Amino acid sequence: MRVPGTRNLIPLNKRNAKDVQRITSMGGKASVKTKRLQKSFREIGKFVLGGNPPDNVLDLFCERFPDIPREEMNYKVTAYLAVLHKAIMSGDVQAFDRLVDVAGEKNPETSVVLQKNDPADLKKSVKEVKKLLGEL
Repeated sequence: MRVPGTRNLIPLNKRNAKDVQRITSMGGKASVKTKRLQKSFREIGKFVLGGNPPDNVLDLFCERFPDIPREEMNYKVTAYLAVLHKAIMSGDVQAFDRLVDVAGEKNPETSVVLQKNDPADLKKSVKEVKKLLGEL
């Protein structure tokens, strides 16, 4: 039984060599174009993240995190701290998992354990962490 819309499709192994070369060449060119575009977006992202946020955002983060010098605050740091704050204050496990991943300390075994935990246990653990942070 054929899938609708596939009647005119011919597999590469049933095409002549010239057609195969033409088709694979088009795919290779499209791949190169996509990789260049992705590289450009990565460079733009690095440039933007290295920039300085507006003064009102800096004021807010400097109040919340006084140990970090104002000169070292950039978009990357403020975004990271915002996710950290969300992970701690609202108990967002996915935010915490993302922080660990960004920091390069993600352990595959850890994510499996987090997925198998009961949500009630996770909430209890988050409350304990909040309590410990409040004591600091």
